[in-house]
Amino acid sequence: MGLIIGAASLIGISASDKLKSRADELEMIVHMLEETKILIRYKAMTVFDIVQALKENVIINQLDFIKKLEPAIETPFYISWEKSIVNMQSSLKDSDKKLLKSFGRSLGSSDIDGQLSNIEVYKEDFARIKATADNEFQKKSRLYRSLGVLSGMFLSIMLI
Repeated sequence: MGLIIGAASLIGISASDKLKSRADELEMIVHMLEETKILIRYKAMTVFDIVQALKENVIINQLDFIKKLEPAIETPFYISWEKSIVNMQSSLKDSDKKLLKSFGRSLGSSDIDGQLSNIEVYKEDFARIKATADNEFQKKSRLYRSLGVLSGMFLSIMLI
């Protein structure tokens, strides 16, 4: 009986942790966008230099798609960007990934002022999504954990 309750509880905890993980990833993406904006504004870096700087950033390097991003000069940047997003291990929703791919497609495609305003738009979008994810975590994390425990208890009682 304890095993059933424990297993169901772990399922609830896992669902709750996935919500927290998504919110954390979105926060790192907002930080990445801010860092990218700084690199473009003050250092006028190319996309290849930006990727290298992001990989060296301890916080941003925790994003799996940044670790996997290997742009090649002979390949358009956005293809490498999208490939790293497709291959990443993440708690992000498909809509989050789609927005992230869209950002990669626009990165390096205009002058500095255009890049900065574009990054600001994406930063605001991701900040809004992060606020929603935080709210969802606050509302649903206890629910998932409680449902896990209660469903485990229910199954145990049903087996008796």
